[in-house]
Amino acid sequence: LHDAQEARLADTGGPVPVAPRHAPAIGGGGVVVGAARSTRRSPAAAFIRGCSGALAATLALRPPPPTVAAATATDDLRAEARLRAQVRALVLEQPALAGAFVRLAFHDSAPRDRPGVGGPNGSIIFELDRPANLRLSVPLGHLARLRAADDSTARLTLADSIAVAGAEAVEAIGGPHIWLPLGRRDATGPDSAELARPLAARDSRDRVTTTLPDAGLSSVGLRRYFARLGLSERELVALSGAHGFGRHPSLIGMPAECLKKLTPACLEAAPSRPPFLTKSADNFNNDYFKLLLRWNTRDLERGAAFFLPTDVALVIDPGLRRWVSLFARDEVEFSRAFSSAYVKLCKPVARSGLI
Repeated sequence: LHDAQEARLADTGGPVPVAPRHAPAIGGGGVVVGAARSTRRSPAAAFIRGCSGALAATLALRPPPPTVAAATATDDLRAEARLRAQVRALVLEQPALAGAFVRLAFHDSAPRDRPGVGGPNGSIIFELDRPANLRLSVPLGHLARLRAADDSTARLTLADSIAVAGAEAVEAIGGPHIWLPLGRRDATGPDSAELARPLAARDSRDRVTTTLPDAGLSSVGLRRYFARLGLSERELVALSGAHGFGRHPSLIGMPAECLKKLTPACLEAAPSRPPFLTKSADNFNNDYFKLLLRWNTRDLERGAAFFLPTDVALVIDPGLRRWVSLFARDEVEFSRAFSSAYVKLCKPVARSGLI
């Protein structure tokens, strides 16, 4: 945010503190975006690398056996239905997982270094040691266990499983049914964390240098980033609505030794993950947009919401604010826009005869 905008936030007393620049811009989570890849193995990466037996085999990226490769589209649809039912049951039991599954899908879909190419590809299993992907081992671990315990769901690629799980998690908490084609291929290595050709600009907040969005991006930077993914202004605002059922990191309950030095291991094991919206957590609705408008008119009670700089940029910019206002008035329109954006996010690399 520009200095004047930052001063304005401070003058209002702020609903809550705005997160630092390197926080996540999408999804359920509290992670650092755009940081260099660490050479140390984080607990998240160790979780996957340390898996043994059926669980490790489930996550292994290898060509499917002939019986799977030759299976019919009907079998794939049955596998998808089975996975959806399993994810729905899991989210209904643990609603906080909804935002985590959507964040997993976004973080697996968005990191591409070529405009117009995207969609889940399972590369996230090679990227868990990046600060941006903190705690994504949780939803990924749930998917791994589901796939290891059920041969019918294991026939789907990890990329397909991630896309479908995010879609079903949305529906499980009251969102729209999101139909997705199948046929995504699993990667054999990590995607790049940095753009080979950054989108330069005079203002640092307008620059796009990473393959995941920096939470300090201005409205100009947000437009440039999401345009690379083939998403419109309407769709980028709708996808931001995922913060309505997302969660962020907190120091509450953290051991004293961790408070002295916030290591990746401490952040990974943080005992408290408060919701972005304190009164309507883990529900798909348009409260996020209503609260943004209240923040903009200085009518938001302290502690009602936790907004990132990219959140408030949506209401400071008149062009983006019109979509915030529309979604705040019309929850059905928000559902339609979110569904459209999610399909675009997950569809580009799908190669299925079902399309």
